[in-house]
Formats: sequence, structure tokens, C-alpha cells
Amino acid sequence: MKKIIDWRPKDDPFTKEGEILLHEKIHEQKSQKGLFRNNPNRIRQLIKAEKIIGKKINGKVLEIGAGNGYMSIYIAKNREIEQVYVLECTKNGVDLLIRENFIKNKVKKNKYELVLGSFNSIPLIEKFDFVLAFGALHHSANLQRTIDEVFKTLKPGGYLIAQEPYTNDNTQNNFFIEMKNKVVSVQGLIEIKNELRDDNFYRKCEYLTASYHAGFEKVILKRLINIKRQISYLLKFKKHLTNNMLLILNKGNISNSTPNRWK
Repeated sequence: MKKIIDWRPKDDPFTKEGEILLHEKIHEQKSQKGLFRNNPNRIRQLIKAEKIIGKKINGKVLEIGAGNGYMSIYIAKNREIEQVYVLECTKNGVDLLIRENFIKNKVKKNKYELVLGSFNSIPLIEKFDFVLAFGALHHSANLQRTIDEVFKTLKPGGYLIAQEPYTNDNTQNNFFIEMKNKVVSVQGLIEIKNELRDDNFYRKCEYLTASYHAGFEKVILKRLINIKRQISYLLKFKKHLTNNMLLILNKGNISNSTPNRWK
């Protein structure tokens, strides 16, 4: 049986305990029900990103917040990669859901690594040619820290490719305060107050600011149309504030090119 690499996600001071406990439940339920299906829309967005940058995914790859691992499975079977590290923050996610999904899809063991970890603490420097994040970054409690960690772990010239929801730049603070105080039912598994977990709909400008201050040389943000809003309870606010985006960040060839920034 393939060994799990443990990056100790519970030591991450930025991730709320409620977020990990919630995803433990979600991943356990999905593994019990055999929910190993892929997401064709997100795979289409990955292919779109490849066309934009003019190259296909290759080399060493890290997927953060990998869910059931379908994106990593897709590139392991359809791209000329060396290896993909598949990261999730829960033991159930890695040991049950992702592991079984890779076995069911008959991916060669030397093509992937199973990683229990946090995207706020990646202990590898200039290791990866690509980092993938599909529906993961908005679960960061500290977006700048997460983007900094991605920058650090990318080789010079490497790319982050992400698909995420975001809010408009003129979204007022009271919208986020309302969200924080709302108790929601998540997939019928648990009712939880939003402030006890990490489900943050950052403004577009916040993604751009974090990206440039991390040191990324090129930033491409494209709004995606005809994409269903991923979080249904947002619709209860009756405000057309949420969008979906494809975010592509390119690290320059000088690894210490981070601009001046506030601390």
C-alpha cells in the first residue's frame, strides 16, 4: 500500500479546526458512497489554461485541495508528467477517497504521491513546475500566506492554475459580516456557523494583490461565464456579487524577485 506523506496540517495555525472536521465528514461520506466521479467543467478550464499559456501540464505537479483527486488522475493519465503530489487536509480525504480513486482508475504508483497537508505550509522549495488549485484557494483563511507558499514551492518559470469563485471589488464589508454570522447546512452533514470554518469569497482585487505581492511576474484573471455558482446559500443574499474565474500565475525566472510589500 502506498505510504502517505504527512505534512502535519493540524499544525497549521491559519486553518480553522471546523474546516478540517467538516471536510473529514464530507470525504468520509463520499468514500462510503463511492463518489469518485470527475468534474468535466473543471477539466475544460484546465485545458483552456493550457491554451492560454501555450503549453500542456508537464514535469512535477502539486494539486492543493484535491478533493477526490480527479484532476490529478486526469493529468497522470493524459499528460506527460513526471509525478503529481495530491494534497488534502484530511486523513479521510487522502487515505480513503483519493487513494481509492487512484486505485479504481489504475494509475501507476510511481506517478503520484499522497499528501496529508495544508496549502499554508508546504515544506518543499522550487520543487514543482505546476501547482493546480480548483475550488481550493477560497478555503484559505490567509490568502496571502497561501499564495506565498505556492510561489515558494514553484520552480522559476512555474505556473499556478486555479479556478475559484470571487466577489466584485466594490462588495461592501457587511456582505462578508452577514456571511460570517450565518449558520449553514453543508451537504446535509452538519450545520455550522461560517465563522467557524474557512469559506471565503475574496474580492477580485484581493486575489490580484496577493499574487503580485507574492512575486508572480505575470497574472492572468479571466471571468468565466455560464458557470453555476458553486455555493447555493450565497443566492439567499439575493445579491449578484459572486463570479467564477480562471486564475493563472507565472513565476519569473528569478526566484527572489518579490517586490517591496508591507508586513
